[in-house]
Amino acid sequence: GGDNYTNTIFNDGCGTPITAGSPPYSACYTPEQPLSSFVNQPLKGAWTLLVEVGGGSTSLMLLRRGKPNRSGVYALGAVRLRQVLDLRRHTHELQVALLKRSIANVVEEIAVSMPLERVTQVVAIGGDVRLAAAQIMEQEDNDGVHELPSEKFLAFCDDVERLDDDGLVNRFRLPVVDAETLLPALLVYRALLAQT
Repeated sequence: GGDNYTNTIFNDGCGTPITAGSPPYSACYTPEQPLSSFVNQPLKGAWTLLVEVGGGSTSLMLLRRGKPNRSGVYALGAVRLRQVLDLRRHTHELQVALLKRSIANVVEEIAVSMPLERVTQVVAIGGDVRLAAAQIMEQEDNDGVHELPSEKFLAFCDDVERLDDDGLVNRFRLPVVDAETLLPALLVYRALLAQT
């Protein structure tokens, strides 16, 4: 895992957003959501998994008692998955099946090098999961940090899975480009959460 990421640093003070970079990533980048949003947020367990699903990749950092233990970047980006699997040419049901299988294969590889079964808390970062949190918490504002029970998040993912892109646009008033990435991103978060 972590192809194309060598000596990569994520820091709010870096000048280049990770979304503006291109592989191989070997510099300092700002993450899609500021890491500073987690300042003074208590970590609840001995093992915490930080997850950010972006367009091209998913970044993971495993913390043990708040200190980095392992990290990696994996080819599980929402846009990348749609492109590699050529989802536009398939029915919604087949899209979901292809996404789940592809994600499961990579998550199985991740579990070989990261003890995901030890994780007691998952901290998810990114626009797609912020939208999910805002919907679950029934708040207009999707900024900030929200604590969600895993069963509510999983139920939301199930609801999203039943909707095609047009259904997502209509239900959540999303631009098409955001609707296209919502399901792949949430399926990645859900697959990782299921391993914990």
